[in-house]
Amino acid sequence: MRLLCQRIAQKSNKEDETPGKFWQNRYRAVRLIDEEAILACAAYVDLNPIRAGMAQTIEDSQFTSARLRLQTSVDSTESVVPEVPTQSASIQSSVEQSSPESTQTTVGFKAAIGSFLGPVEIDELNDPLGARPSASMYRCSDKGFLAMPTSAYLELLDWTARQMVNGKRGATPEDALPIFERLKIKPAVWYELVTRFGKLFSLVAGQPHRVDEFRGRLRKNRYHLRQAARELLSV
Repeated sequence: MRLLCQRIAQKSNKEDETPGKFWQNRYRAVRLIDEEAILACAAYVDLNPIRAGMAQTIEDSQFTSARLRLQTSVDSTESVVPEVPTQSASIQSSVEQSSPESTQTTVGFKAAIGSFLGPVEIDELNDPLGARPSASMYRCSDKGFLAMPTSAYLELLDWTARQMVNGKRGATPEDALPIFERLKIKPAVWYELVTRFGKLFSLVAGQPHRVDEFRGRLRKNRYHLRQAARELLSV
């Protein structure tokens, strides 16, 4: 295993033109200690294709949870117009009924689209504390992570994406105003958080006073907040 990892590391270092161990400077974890950090990080990840210039809208952002959530919400609201069954349709229906394997595959595929994603909204008053393991076979948890419905989160992402593509700080949508007011974040500050999240935070992300109060579990050491993040969140 050591030799296998060594070959992978050497090949990866050659492609990246960098020395060091395989995991060095490639992946890092940032602890999110408040709601503002969780929301900004989620938006930062979902808007990564738009920020990188690979897409212009959420609908075009491949391999993102935002696109899957949007597709799921659209599919659930579409109305199906009943059709008059024809002879060929009756034959096809009888064939599908006689093939339970194909029917189960189709149903399973439709159910699996986006179902591995955890819910967005969390009920802070009624949801129990701690983890909430999912009873289904598709995802790990049935507990949300934001105090807002999915529609409000997608609306906020859509507005932020428009600012990135057009380069203009347009009018803030009415659905997003209560979110900014509750979190006490100005729209301009929110835009900077989402576009520069990876550069603003290193080990811990959150409001300056919460980061200053936060301590490590073992050594109880304090965490450093970069000056750029401190100045931005103090506006």
